[in-house]
Amino acid sequence: MICSLEPEYKDTWNEVQMSTTEQMVANLFRKLLPGCIVLESNYYPIGSSLKNCAENDLIVIFDDHIFIIEVKAGSYTYTSPVYDIDSHMSSLKTLVGKADSQAVRTLNYLKSSKIAKIYDKNKNEKFSIILNDYIEIATFCITLDNFNEFAAKAEKISFLTLNDTTIAISIDDLRVYQNYFESPSRFLHYIKQRKRAAKNDRLSLNDELDHLGMYIEHNVYSITANNMAEGKLHWHGFRENLDEYFSSLFNGLGGVKKPEQEIPTRLIEILDLLDKNSIKNRSSLAIYLLDLASDAREELSSQIDYMLQRQVEVGRMLISSTFGDVRYSLLCHQDSLKKLTDDYVRDYILSTMVINQEESRLELHLHFSKDKRLTDLEFRYWSDSDIPSQRIEELKVKGEEYAESRIMSYKRQKGLKKIGRNEKCPCGSGLKYKKCHGR
Repeated sequence: MICSLEPEYKDTWNEVQMSTTEQMVANLFRKLLPGCIVLESNYYPIGSSLKNCAENDLIVIFDDHIFIIEVKAGSYTYTSPVYDIDSHMSSLKTLVGKADSQAVRTLNYLKSSKIAKIYDKNKNEKFSIILNDYIEIATFCITLDNFNEFAAKAEKISFLTLNDTTIAISIDDLRVYQNYFESPSRFLHYIKQRKRAAKNDRLSLNDELDHLGMYIEHNVYSITANNMAEGKLHWHGFRENLDEYFSSLFNGLGGVKKPEQEIPTRLIEILDLLDKNSIKNRSSLAIYLLDLASDAREELSSQIDYMLQRQVEVGRMLISSTFGDVRYSLLCHQDSLKKLTDDYVRDYILSTMVINQEESRLELHLHFSKDKRLTDLEFRYWSDSDIPSQRIEELKVKGEEYAESRIMSYKRQKGLKKIGRNEKCPCGSGLKYKKCHGR
């Protein structure tokens, strides 16, 4: 209306609208990820000279995550595609396709050198980014216009070719995220699952809240889709509990329980500690733990409680390990118990990896107070490249000793004299007992 009455005001209006929208998006990310670094109105050279620069709207950095964001406003055609399909396609290409190509261009620039420099509009250097420092990278196309039924499956629209790290959402969706997620760790985990869903050709949803609802219901929901019958699957109805919850908040009635994943108490303790402390790469640990299926989450929580009790009974620290797809070695520190030496823990983990031919393993240390409250943690990811080649035979011998110890511990814990021949061997090999230590 304003621009039709005063056409000369159009450029000013567009500039103000764009600037305001970018600020809104930046502030929403600051609330979702407290303490994050937000770089606004970024410039970088096209080629080797600053004479010709490209612009990026936002870069958000939080721990080991980096998000490259392009914001679009005022380009969506609300006319039904039945009457004007060309306008619809054109507006979606402008809103999403163009934003995606700009985000990808920025990502490629960050990949182009070991240290990528970011400049302000006056071409003054303001930040340097080493992309290899970040474990998770995502590109976002965020629009002022709400085109939810298209955005939720923008990656699947045939005339749009999007980068496989791109998530297309409206600013209204981002507001929903901000109102729903109270934990940075859980928000980042959802974003990882949302990225996976974007790349899954078998997963098609009609609404962004259906994505969130399906995440709440199935966690790693792209795997859920893969385990279903063949063919593209159209999911719906997962937003209903969220609608009821947000409606109760909007109407001021309350009384509706917030739809959330079931997370055991001990795991919540770990996530809360990670959210409140600036532990390096804390987000990768949180995502690793949240990736666990419900039974694996319960097993971790139960094992922590068992170790805290059992260690006091035997008067020494223990190491608890899991095997198969989920591989971690857990140590629970208590003030009254002598700490295991670093050399012992290292050899235990490396020998376990050697004997089970593992590519990786998580070492997780949890520190507890006298009343069994979690106070601190440390962790490390080991890979097979950390195993010294000259120690492999020695570590095999140690690994067998530790495996025998795990079998004896399993018998004591379960009150068994014998292990069933068709049960999995407690040593962690994944084989049946009769084909492993029961031979």
